[in-house]
Amino acid sequence: MYSLSKNIDSDKAFLINRSQIENRFEPKFYTSKYLNNIAKIESSQLPVVHLSEVTELISDGTHFTPKYTNKGVKFISVKDVRKSTMDLTNSKFISEEEADKLDRRCKPKINDILLTKIGATFGLASVVSTTERFQIFVSLALLRPNNGINPKYLEIFLNSNLAYIQYERVIKGAGVPDLHLEDIRKVKMPLPEKNEQEKIVSIYSMAFEEKQKKEQEAKSLRKSIDSYLLEQLGINIPTRDDSLSNRVFQVKWSEIFGDRLDGEFSQIYFREITKSVLEGKYKPSKIKAVTSFVESGSRPKGGVGQINSGVFSIGGEHVNDKCQVGFGKPKYIPIEYHEKIKSTETKLNDIILVKDGATTGKVGIIDSKKFTKQNINEHVFLIRPEKGIISPHFLVSYLFSSVGQILLKRYITGATVTGITKEALRNILIPLPPLEKQNEITEHIFELRNRANQLELEAKNEIKEAKLKIEERILG
Repeated sequence: MYSLSKNIDSDKAFLINRSQIENRFEPKFYTSKYLNNIAKIESSQLPVVHLSEVTELISDGTHFTPKYTNKGVKFISVKDVRKSTMDLTNSKFISEEEADKLDRRCKPKINDILLTKIGATFGLASVVSTTERFQIFVSLALLRPNNGINPKYLEIFLNSNLAYIQYERVIKGAGVPDLHLEDIRKVKMPLPEKNEQEKIVSIYSMAFEEKQKKEQEAKSLRKSIDSYLLEQLGINIPTRDDSLSNRVFQVKWSEIFGDRLDGEFSQIYFREITKSVLEGKYKPSKIKAVTSFVESGSRPKGGVGQINSGVFSIGGEHVNDKCQVGFGKPKYIPIEYHEKIKSTETKLNDIILVKDGATTGKVGIIDSKKFTKQNINEHVFLIRPEKGIISPHFLVSYLFSSVGQILLKRYITGATVTGITKEALRNILIPLPPLEKQNEITEHIFELRNRANQLELEAKNEIKEAKLKIEERILG
């Protein structure tokens, strides 16, 4: 009888029975997480089947990139499918002739299941709920349920942790994860009677509907923040008119900023917004007049990929879409390097603004002490509001607003890597109400944002609780 010391990490050194060995010899395949999940499924009081036993077809889309057209048959990929939802609105198009050829491999129809199988978002399933014709790329698997299973029940199971842990166990590919069809066919699932499947679908559908309702309410609240702020400041956002008459215009030399001689910068739309800010309820100042510090950061030569501790280096990926700074995937700089660039050490109520790349203008505030005494990388600006002149939360709310984002995007330059310069940022106009009014505005925005956050949390909990109930029923 073999045994290992209890002091050894059971997922780094372990013993398994010969009967547990399948046609896979990599250690990860037999770690406790995956074996326990299979054991949990097999202990169900319900019959356990493979996906191949409850489907008529398990296939995937074309393995070749088709020739795209301006109209025709919609063509979707992994980006268009999420848990319980599929979206054809941003799809590409292929010709009818090309679609006819692809139909020979698999032809999606209503009540089929689409399952994402390639890339970071593998393992997301959605029932096809449309009769509209479309075709799919290799990044999507198509599962056609047989008469023994409710398509919605199959979708619910495929989106459960019981299924996802099985995908994780067999996923292949070093750079790009790839869930192979033969492994999808072997996924195990408990199969209740049809009436029980319908009860499970009902539990999930009610929770999903409530989740969507709360998410929509939260979205409306967040949208109202922008309307409220602009109304309080007396700013109107004009409708952008890109007709020919508005694309041919004259500009006074005094209206040109720096070396910006391009037509986009001087668009009538931008000048009308600037005019609205200037003529609003409160006289505007420039960012440089209401801040004590604006600077971008840096990282040591060679990057920070191999550094696992030190001082947290805040970048654009650590700023979320709710004006917050979070850890996300942490990156660090050595303490010695941090000491050399101490000027960009973070303090409470500092503002972080993304200065280049696809998310230029994304903004968040450091409102927690755990993000103080850290530092920033070269892709963001650290903005420090001047005490007694402007509220940090008012400034971040303004920069996050539609008018703030439009003004920031007006100053973006660059062809391959776009961004905004420090000088341009410092010259952005901001209305400046009295501090008392700034605080009144930010308090109301806090209330709206907190209510939206609460609704989003409740929405997540609706689904979480439903999934727990469903897993209990599936496992008997």
